[in-house]
Amino acid sequence: MKPNHRLFYQVLIGIIIATSLITYVTLAQEKPKVFWDKIAFPVLMIQDSTFIQTISEELFIPLEPTTDRLALVDLNFDGPGVKDIIIVYPSCQTFPLDFLPEKVSKMMRRWPAPDLRKTIVAHDSLLAKLSPEKFKHLPLIKSLREYVRTIYGEEPLKVFYSQSENGLEIEILRIDLENQLLWEGARQQARLQKPMRNLVVLGSSTAEGTGPADPKNAWVRRFRAFANKIEPQLRVVNLAKGGYTTYQMMPNDYVPPPGRPAPDSLRNITIALRYNPLAIIINLPSNDAAAGFSVKEQLANYDSILARAVSRQVPVWITTTQPRNFAEEKRKKQMVMRDSTLARFRLKAIDFWSGIAREDGTIQPQFDCGDGIHLNDQAHAELFKRVVATGILDSVQVWLKSN
Repeated sequence: MKPNHRLFYQVLIGIIIATSLITYVTLAQEKPKVFWDKIAFPVLMIQDSTFIQTISEELFIPLEPTTDRLALVDLNFDGPGVKDIIIVYPSCQTFPLDFLPEKVSKMMRRWPAPDLRKTIVAHDSLLAKLSPEKFKHLPLIKSLREYVRTIYGEEPLKVFYSQSENGLEIEILRIDLENQLLWEGARQQARLQKPMRNLVVLGSSTAEGTGPADPKNAWVRRFRAFANKIEPQLRVVNLAKGGYTTYQMMPNDYVPPPGRPAPDSLRNITIALRYNPLAIIINLPSNDAAAGFSVKEQLANYDSILARAVSRQVPVWITTTQPRNFAEEKRKKQMVMRDSTLARFRLKAIDFWSGIAREDGTIQPQFDCGDGIHLNDQAHAELFKRVVATGILDSVQVWLKSN
């Protein structure tokens, strides 16, 4: 190569190097045009009154008179479900979501998923002159987090960059600080809060609350309020439904004889055990007799129900029959079933008959709600006292303290 040619190439290479250095310094000092939006932690605010009421009833979460919203905090980033937290406003009382009834589960599947990662894109044609591979080595990318923190006063959650026809695209995700604090607070509360434990009630209309003029006076409602005061960890889950008999309480795999009701998988012993209860109370006053089912059938059904509970080491208390203004033959059947319950289940039997029934098996007038079938407020107050007197709550407290 001739000397003048060598000199030419040396000068050319020097110009290219100088140009590259100028470009590098310019890029290193360039502030990307960053525009972004908030990324929310998965916290779903529920303000629909129907949804709020359904959640309260199905999850047994007490509401306040001024409650106008709930927050469902997804602690696991896997959508609403078990192990998340419900926050009741305005008190901000929290309740662990440790079981999920099918009705609530269906409702949750219709809710929009929280938008966790909104994309924020910055376009800069100057930066497009370098490939993403070279770009990541520039001082600019190393200082990008500090730049974002300085300009916006917040820490970016994640930084992405990629090449596009618009230039080099920078994607930055940030955290909505208020939303993050709520999520972090709920997560901390979940760590500190002892898990709720359940006591399940199975039964028919009396347990469901039919009879009292004021629903709050029903024996299960009274018992729940009393239990929550002395043992905040305990939740009383009421699965009772009017008209039900021992057959609806039977396990899911039970096949009833012709002419007998099938088990209700939403209100029977199978679903009751899925709540991992510390105890179960069964209150079936008179519908078996009303349907013409024999005492032998009822006792056989109770044996099957109790066998499932025993296999899970769950104690079960069973109430006796209750007086009802039946014809004489059915009243006699009720009395036989009463005596059989007391004799068979002994300390786990709860007397819902004595003092409430007249000698002939009809309802004492002062305890009749007016239909000859159901008991009034005064009678439910007495039933509540008898449930408490069994010592069920004492047994539950002993278990909670030892575990």
